[in-house]
Amino acid sequence: MNNRTTASIKITNIGTAVPPHQVPQDRVVGFMSKMMDVPEDEHRKLRIIYKASGIQTRYSVINDYDKTENFVFFPNDASVPHPSTAARMHLYEQHAPQLAIQAIEDCLPSDFDVQSVTHLVTFSCTGMYAPGLDLDIAEHLELTEVSRTCINFMGCYAAFNALKVAYAFANAFENAKVLIVGVELCTLHFQRFNEYDHIIANSLFGDGAVAALIQKTDQAGLSIENFYHAIVRDGKQEMAWRIEDTGFHMQLSGYVPRILKENLSIAFDNLLAALGIGHSAIDYFAVHPGGRKILESVEAALQIQRPQVSASYEVLKNYGNMSSVTVLFVLKHLLEMGLQDGQNILGMAFGPGLTVEAATFTYED
Repeated sequence: MNNRTTASIKITNIGTAVPPHQVPQDRVVGFMSKMMDVPEDEHRKLRIIYKASGIQTRYSVINDYDKTENFVFFPNDASVPHPSTAARMHLYEQHAPQLAIQAIEDCLPSDFDVQSVTHLVTFSCTGMYAPGLDLDIAEHLELTEVSRTCINFMGCYAAFNALKVAYAFANAFENAKVLIVGVELCTLHFQRFNEYDHIIANSLFGDGAVAALIQKTDQAGLSIENFYHAIVRDGKQEMAWRIEDTGFHMQLSGYVPRILKENLSIAFDNLLAALGIGHSAIDYFAVHPGGRKILESVEAALQIQRPQVSASYEVLKNYGNMSSVTVLFVLKHLLEMGLQDGQNILGMAFGPGLTVEAATFTYED
């Protein structure tokens, strides 16, 4: 799998950041019950759903989620319309750059020359503005000539698109140092719909940011080996993300885990065939934790053992589903676990389409 040379294109550093408001999952239930004005028997059902989510805590830029009254951003009166898309985007513009800078500071070593960054790639599906996040970052880092690329609204798999772009830059330009930065403020887009699919979506999402440095080097890091992409057309209507008058509306069907379970094994076999390797060559799986059922479906479809995907469950437990940035939280967790030289990782994420994006990495010490 790994045709190692003296230098390869690697992820050498990963940094993460979350907002200051840490919300226990059992506190979010109270907020949801109040906002959706559910009767007592439905409240009990909500508690069961939230307890089964596999999530203990989430983070938000909004401090309403651990309250049952005196809300600051969302209306206290159920008859009052929810905040407009403009109001939500105002908060995104206010908070996204701060989180991005925190993730970058966590990513880059203290002795790293920031001025050596040649390319900046940003990604997000929960907000946008112009001049945008990319320019705010460049201004903060005083990068006046950095090449900028923005990847917007591609859903939970966008980190792989950012990695593809970074890989292409690192491969095409000598001495390229590519900084990819993702910010997702999912909790801005809470919707007061009482249908089952919306209840499930509201039980999952949190906020977070990530930064990663990609360069061609002989330093230690995750060598990027290959990418894989597939579209499961049967799932086109099961996962969607649309801009409406009161924020972005998520459509996340309860059928998604079943669709993945039925189709992932084929995609996985195709990926292994393209790489010319066997199942046993993969040591760990960095799966986007879209939810506990999604992780369980991936385990069943790919016939993998829980320890191989434990990092995904750990990130889900501590942060929830943070959309596109989450899979890089998982990769960072794997690095912190202490990978051994030559171990192989398969990363994958899913999003609207229904799209499956994957990449293989080899840890080089």
